[in-house]
Amino acid sequence: MSQNTSKKTSAKQGTSRNKWHPAFCAAAELELRDNRNDLSFNREYSLSKEPLQKDLLVIKKPPHVKVKNEIGHLFRQHNVIEYKSPKDSLNIDDFYKTLAYAFLYKSLAKEVDGIPVSQLTVSLLCHAYPRAMFHRLKAEQMQIHSQYPGIYYIEGAMIPAQVIVSKELDANNHRILRALTNDLDINDARGFLQEAARFAGKGDKDDINAILIVSMNANYEVYEALRKGDFIMDNEPWKRLLKDEFDKAEARGISIGEARGEARGEARGVEKMVVSLLKANQTVDFVAKVAKMTAAQVREIGQKAAVL
Repeated sequence: MSQNTSKKTSAKQGTSRNKWHPAFCAAAELELRDNRNDLSFNREYSLSKEPLQKDLLVIKKPPHVKVKNEIGHLFRQHNVIEYKSPKDSLNIDDFYKTLAYAFLYKSLAKEVDGIPVSQLTVSLLCHAYPRAMFHRLKAEQMQIHSQYPGIYYIEGAMIPAQVIVSKELDANNHRILRALTNDLDINDARGFLQEAARFAGKGDKDDINAILIVSMNANYEVYEALRKGDFIMDNEPWKRLLKDEFDKAEARGISIGEARGEARGEARGVEKMVVSLLKANQTVDFVAKVAKMTAAQVREIGQKAAVL
């Protein structure tokens, strides 16, 4: 590979990381919100003046605090977290690189042994199960233990380590992290939006917006399907997706929910008219012309009402 090609590849990878990592950091804060006042989040921890990994997430925890979310059950005082976007796989070198970051983080303490090894943990978060990496770790005499759905503890590493597989996380408890994917299920999307609607604080709303923007860009068709349904949510990314509907409702001085209700009422009225005309033995073509529908739409309504 030429030097220029290598630079282009690195630039593309950098763009991908920059796209997903801020959203992941926002998701991590929301996932661990029950202990937000206890934890310290450093979203872009630099390990040197020329950062080896500027988007490394480091979470600090007082020794007496127990993290409620199962993702943080492994945590000690200093927790180094590496995140892989849905397009990136997790391999054996990623595992050892993250361990190396943790030890470098320890060595940069202000005092000698200011961060004891006993206070460190490592977490790696990825989208899909890293089968090849786990196979290599087992070959190196490490054990992989499934602690919770989607959370794997690695026993035999130099410091406590876990791998979090976002697509395997419990859907009811981790809707936010599960939304950070490029193959989002519509039920996960609906669940995420329902949970997102419960956040009221500005900081939480900013985090939700950061996640939603990335998730919507990666799964536009899924959110478009929800848009065409009855799902309504009041935040800026969602409003942009529903811009025409919001604008029309605002111009009339009503809510988008009221506008949709009116539209459904009008649709039901037209369907009743179609059924009545068909019952009166009017032709499908005539009814289609009156109702401003296609013949296929008229036939569908007639078949559902059992009049054709």
